[in-house]
Amino acid sequence: MKRITEGAFAKLNLTLDVLDRRADGYHDIKSIMQTVSLHDDVLVDLGGEGWQVHCYRELLPPDADENTTPELVTCGLPQDRDNLAWKAAEAFYARTGLPREGLEIFISKRIPMQAGLGGGSADAAAVLRALNRAYDAPLSIPALCELGAQVGSDGNETDAGTLVLHLSQNPEELAAYNKAVENDADEIPDMTCYARVGDSQIVYSITQTEFDKLTAVSYDTLRHQKLFAADFDTVTSVDVMLEGETYTFTYTPPEDEDGEDAEGTLTYDGVEFDVYDLRTALRSLTAVSFTDEAPAGQEEISLVIHLDNEDFPTFTLTLYRYDGENCLAAVDGEPAAFVSHAQTVDLVEAVRARTLGA
Repeated sequence: MKRITEGAFAKLNLTLDVLDRRADGYHDIKSIMQTVSLHDDVLVDLGGEGWQVHCYRELLPPDADENTTPELVTCGLPQDRDNLAWKAAEAFYARTGLPREGLEIFISKRIPMQAGLGGGSADAAAVLRALNRAYDAPLSIPALCELGAQVGSDGNETDAGTLVLHLSQNPEELAAYNKAVENDADEIPDMTCYARVGDSQIVYSITQTEFDKLTAVSYDTLRHQKLFAADFDTVTSVDVMLEGETYTFTYTPPEDEDGEDAEGTLTYDGVEFDVYDLRTALRSLTAVSFTDEAPAGQEEISLVIHLDNEDFPTFTLTLYRYDGENCLAAVDGEPAAFVSHAQTVDLVEAVRARTLGA
């Protein structure tokens, strides 16, 4: 049996253009949507008997405490072929021509129903992505988008997750502004600024401050600055390669994970110790700048971090000597960023303190 999980993220309309009326009485629309963190959890099991959909919410009573088991309620959510997730699976097999297997879909709902957040179509899109992963991607991203559009009116959210933001200023006001700045005028005139998302016909008026902040943004400023951003409690073990030696640390999460000062422990060579120093050094690694330059210097330290995550079971981070101030960091074998040499030294010392003291 194969099990695949996907997040089904709610989405907000950034633009909504109503187009021509169709023969079926509905209107075509052109909308640009942005996913948000609110999401349903979708799990697809392949290889069982028949097809089933389990769509539910987890509810806790008002007097619930930390030991209360949530009640699973369907709240009128469809549990059969009327569910868009079921229809998405049917469409996938019809499009690919693959033989149908036993299929069981579990949907843990968090997105409110009929709230304009696209929960149903998000679930359908998640099923399409899960099945495509399960069968080694027989459909391209454009093909998945096309199939999603057939399943739900906005189910084609299986795109690359990108959009184009157009920014502009009133040219006459801009000329007056530049002239005032050049002449060191006492009063600098305001400018009217505009923003348009994609090829929408809707144009938004924004402030000069908002315009300046948006135009100052680069691709690198939008990237994760922290090299290790995962929840440390998902770590199961860490293999460290340092100066030709390999050290393996196993991690035990805190028993009371909700405790205010709960800390897990690391074990090396039978000795258990506090996780704080190593975790802090690892979390502190921050990109000074990003790069695709291949490492040429000596390897300082390499870590293979094993995670309790079936989608991302390992994370490999290697730090190479670069110059007196920085080291080059490679993530999963690919050059990623420069980090300060001082942070690299802190990480090396945190490992040495535990291995030498064991």
